[in-house]
Amino acid sequence: MPRAQEFYVERQYGGGIGPEDAVLLAERDGELVGIVRLVPEQGVTVLRGMQVHPSVQRQGLGNRLLAAVAHLLRNDDCFCIPYAHLVDFYGGIGFVPIAQANAPPFLRSRLEGYQRRGDGQEYLLMYRKGHPDQRSAPSTQS
Repeated sequence: MPRAQEFYVERQYGGGIGPEDAVLLAERDGELVGIVRLVPEQGVTVLRGMQVHPSVQRQGLGNRLLAAVAHLLRNDDCFCIPYAHLVDFYGGIGFVPIAQANAPPFLRSRLEGYQRRGDGQEYLLMYRKGHPDQRSAPSTQS
């Protein structure tokens, strides 16, 4: 975990790593170059902290990390709050944008906090229905 936490510090990501988090790491030549977490929060799973080192971006590493996420999730539903320009990236494993009103209250609040940052980024809520589970998904945005 110290390597993963150090990677987050280097990437200026402040989300931290909790004891219940499932952490997926990507290495290249013994160096940590990517990370993502599946976090149980208030009865749901949330994909958080997806980071790929800039030196290896756009080489398929993020897609491989997401494929591993999809494998781990299997039948579990999952939410995430990515940058809006990454909607197709997360959509590659079945995440779809959802209306803010259809997300758990703590995620709506988190999204609002991200939007107040004033960092020039647009964020959105996304949801992935577990497969082959037949539970109904929250309403998608139009």
